[in-house]
Amino acid sequence: MWIVSERPDIVPEHDLRSTISSYNTVVGGINDDPQGYHETITRCFIHAVRMHLAAMVDASLTDQVNALSRSRLAHHD
Repeated sequence: MWIVSERPDIVPEHDLRSTISSYNTVVGGINDDPQGYHETITRCFIHAVRMHLAAMVDASLTDQVNALSRSRLAHHD
C-alpha cells in the first residue's frame, strides 16, 4: 500500500517482479513456478490496494492499512 500511495516513482505492475524476486533470494527463498514471485497474485493485490485507496482518499496511511486488513479484500478465500 505504501508503494502504491507514496512512491509515484515506482510502477508496481512493472517494478515489483524484480523487487519481490530479489527479496526472496536475499532471505533464502526460491523463485520458481510453485514458489516465490507470482505475477497474477501480485497484480490482483495491487488492483485491490488501488480500489481500497480510492475509497479512502482522506484517511491516513495507517488507517488505510488497518481498514484493508479488516476488509473482505484481505480474506484469504
